Amino acid sequence: QALEKAIKLKPMFEYPYATLGYSKFLQGDLDDGKRLVKQSLDINPDNAYACKVLGIYYLKLKDTARANESFNKALVLDGGMDLGIYAEELKQLEEQDLT
Repeated sequence: QALEKAIKLKPMFEYPYATLGYSKFLQGDLDDGKRLVKQSLDINPDNAYACKVLGIYYLKLKDTARANESFNKALVLDGGMDLGIYAEELKQLEEQDLT
């Protein structure tokens, strides 16, 4: 509710969209989550957090190429971003694809 209120109060502030999108992913609503993350990136394509969240979306779809692309963009934009847990999951998925 707080994120939806933040979006209503400041519709051009990209972070609530990405955060709400991430929350939707956790709830299993991938379509609505992706829509929200895309809105965040439409406002600011250089939002490292939204790129990270988009990478998480692609991980959930097991699309390793797009996940890698999104995570790499997030790291270019914010070199201090911690993607360790997602990098490990990505590595495991890539290894499964090789076998």
